Formats: sequence, structure tokens, C-alpha cells
Amino acid sequence: MLKHRPGTIDELLLTEAALNEYDLPDSLSGQTVLDVGACIGTFAATVASRGAARVLAFEPNEDNYRLAVENTRAFSQVEVRHAAVWKPGVAHLVVSDITDGETAICNVLGNVGQQVAVVSLDEILEELGVVDLAKFDCEGSEYAILMNSDLLRRMRKIVGEYHNVSGHTGLELAAFLSVAGYRVSLQEKVFKHPVTGFTFGLFSAC
Repeated sequence: MLKHRPGTIDELLLTEAALNEYDLPDSLSGQTVLDVGACIGTFAATVASRGAARVLAFEPNEDNYRLAVENTRAFSQVEVRHAAVWKPGVAHLVVSDITDGETAICNVLGNVGQQVAVVSLDEILEELGVVDLAKFDCEGSEYAILMNSDLLRRMRKIVGEYHNVSGHTGLELAAFLSVAGYRVSLQEKVFKHPVTGFTFGLFSAC
């Protein structure tokens, strides 16, 4: 069992990993995986346990980052970095706690929080080259990250959460990814966040 904080969003993350919400194959042998919004490291640990050759994960919340490092310590192929992923040209952002263990960028929610270093998706892709699988669970930041990338097609498959927030929708993201050449699916069931009130669901692009 991965280390987590009882009574927080961590318990939901453990359940989602157990249910294989992103429909991961049994083997990811040799693959390079990017994890944006690692939280406590459930996804990173899962893909590593399925044979991924390299896993690079990013988590802006310091407490989450420490748990993610601890939860992936057994996997030498996993590296967790304490940084936010955002669009190019931004050096630092402020991250805000939504609930215990759940964080969003202040540009999305407009809250005051902790300053954190920023890296763009293209900087990551320049480092990794081709990414076999990328996961984005970043509380509304997926639009700024994905829609400002010039190297998008270096990711062979993308999965994640989409959030209907700040005028953006999952349909908008699906249309953008389709134009970029991906086959996109959105999960029909849409959930409403109990704290922020915005709705969200799952997307897959390959």
C-alpha cells in the first residue's frame, strides 16, 4: 500500500489506480511515460510496476511531492520533480490548495498560495524525445499546457482529466487534439467537483 493521508483525496487516487481508470495495458515494457500532476505518485508507481523504462513526474505541491518521492522510491526508473507545468514564458506560478492533497494553479482558480518553479511541456519533450504515454491530471491547467505546445505530436498517447473551467471545455480540448492528428475520446459521464463546482471527466488521445 502506498503511503497516503487518510480522509483526503489520496484515498480516491488509490481507488482510481486500483480500478485502472486510464485503462492501462498490463505491460508498458520499455516505454517512456510523462506524469503531469503526480500528486502522491499513484500513477507513476503504477506505470513503473508495469515495466515502463523511464517515468518523469511533476508535482507542484510540496507535501504531495514528498509523498510521491517516497511512494516511488522502489522504482529506480521514476524521477519526481517539484515543479508546475504551464505554458512557455512563465518562470514561477502560485499554487493553491483546493482540498487536502489537491492543488490547482492560481491562474485557474485565482487564489493565493505557494510560489513554485515552472517548466513548459515543450521543455520536457525536448528532454525526453518521444513519449509513449503522457498523463495530465492538473485541475484545469491542461488547456494552457497542451494548447501552447509546438511539440505535441512527440506524445504518442495522452490520457487525463479535462475540466470545464474558465471558459474551457472538454469538447474544446478534444477538437484541438483532433486537429493535431489524434483520435480522441471523452468519457461520457461528467463529474462535478464538490469544492470548486466545475465539472470534469476523462479524455484519451492517440
